[in-house]
Amino acid sequence: MTTNTLETIRGELNARKGQWPAICERTGLDYSWLQKFAQGRIKNPGYGKIDSLSRDLFAVVDVAADQRDRDRRDADRRDTKQSAA
Repeated sequence: MTTNTLETIRGELNARKGQWPAICERTGLDYSWLQKFAQGRIKNPGYGKIDSLSRDLFAVVDVAADQRDRDRRDADRRDTKQSAA
C-alpha cells in the first residue's frame, strides 16, 4: 500500500473523528488502533485493517449489481402489466 493511499485514508478518517465509535463497530477495529493510525503512530498498519477501514470510509458501490437489480425490477413490472392485460 502506498504512502499516498495511507495518507488519503488517514485524512478521511480524521475528517470523521466524531464517527470513530461507529467506524470501529462496523469494521471490528479497536478504537485505540484507529486513534494511533489517525495520529500516524502505526508504521505498518497491515493490509487487512486498512482494507476494512477503506471499504467502510469509501463504501464502494457495486454499480453493475445495482443496474441488474433495476433491470430485474423493470422486467417484473412489464411482466405484471402484461399479465394484467
